[in-house]
Amino acid sequence: MMNWILLVMAAIASVVVALILGGLATARTHRATRDLYFRAPIDAVWTLVRTIDETPAWCASLPAMTVLQEHAPHALTTQLLDDTGTPMGTWTLTLLAQKGGTQLSAAEEVDVRNPIQRFLRSFGAHSQRLDGFVEALGRQLGEPVNEANTAT
Repeated sequence: MMNWILLVMAAIASVVVALILGGLATARTHRATRDLYFRAPIDAVWTLVRTIDETPAWCASLPAMTVLQEHAPHALTTQLLDDTGTPMGTWTLTLLAQKGGTQLSAAEEVDVRNPIQRFLRSFGAHSQRLDGFVEALGRQLGEPVNEANTAT
């Protein structure tokens, strides 16, 4: 009976060690970018984008943010904060009036300190926050985000 317990404990320890080693081998900084075109004018897109530091009702899943730099209506840089208020990364949003609409470039750069979380995020979840934002923004503008307006 004791051998089974030791075997299970060794298996669990091996998984934890593999997750930590995998995380240490993964980049600490994760970057995600999205380029979108909306038919809405730049002022309409800016009005929505500028409210993200207050966690707008149309995108309640956003983390807390503070504005670092603002060049209305063309660029906004915010700092992402975790649940404790500690800075964890930045978002840079650039808007350009183009073809009667607005070209939006969104970039997220996040520092992931926990090696296990870093390893798990390397499987594709690193852009989840940014994807949720651009999809919510598209819904607010009445233009669902799809292949037609995504140029990533």
